Amino acid sequence: MINVNLYVMDIASKLKFSVRDFSAKRMGYLLDLVNLGFVPVHFFVSCQQSGGIAYFALLNTFAVLILCLFTPKIDPQRFMPFGLGIIICILHALSVH
Repeated sequence: MINVNLYVMDIASKLKFSVRDFSAKRMGYLLDLVNLGFVPVHFFVSCQQSGGIAYFALLNTFAVLILCLFTPKIDPQRFMPFGLGIIICILHALSVH
């Protein structure tokens, strides 16, 4: 019989998540990336669904604005994710049919 020692408590300590490592700016860029991924979907769905996707993009951009407000004020490009989100929202508005 093979004896395998599993240290469950050791595995849990390696998977720690700390709030100190959270970056609101990186999360804003990630939401922008998700928002950008939904732009081509407009061409494959119906008109009602296309409007819902555009509404989701608007809510997503608002969430990016809130995240940008939590970025430290000393960051010179604090609102860059929000600016990209506005551009992506314009792309969504142009893609709605």
